[in-house]
Amino acid sequence: MGMLDGLTNMFKMHDDDDFDDDYEDYDDDFDEDYEDDKPSARKRLFTGSSKKDSVADEEVSYTAEKPRFASKSKVVPMKTQSARGLEVVVIRPESMEDAKEITDTLLTGKAVVLNLEGIHVEIAQRIIDYSAGSTYAIRGNLQKITNYIFLVTPPNVDISGDIPEIVTGGIDLSSFNKNENRF
Repeated sequence: MGMLDGLTNMFKMHDDDDFDDDYEDYDDDFDEDYEDDKPSARKRLFTGSSKKDSVADEEVSYTAEKPRFASKSKVVPMKTQSARGLEVVVIRPESMEDAKEITDTLLTGKAVVLNLEGIHVEIAQRIIDYSAGSTYAIRGNLQKITNYIFLVTPPNVDISGDIPEIVTGGIDLSSFNKNENRF
């Protein structure tokens, strides 16, 4: 049976109590240095670093830093339409059905010059009432330029100055030099 014993010894198929004699001892101290929640320790494990390096990794703090410039303001910036992108639409309604176009234009953020010249006074009054209600609902502004021309603006447009005074010629233009061509 010498040859059969040689084969079984070679494949360790016999039932000996010393089957783990050739097994290398596991380093129990290594488990104490290794922690799953520290990625740098895991990385160093596979790069072949020493036990001394992994101990140094434990001293590194892994707490999240607070942002340095934390804003305590409750102000949220809003998109604003630049003056360069402002569009003014001239609308000359002919009937009450055209009044919806004024509101739709205001809702797109465009200003409206409303020209009511040449239509019946009662229809013009109804269009003004409708436009005033729409303007109020969106917190816009409605200003009279002449008896039949109005400026209707959305809330992102500010109207400054006295427009009727400008139209009637109430401003002294002598301060402007007419001889100089700037444009």
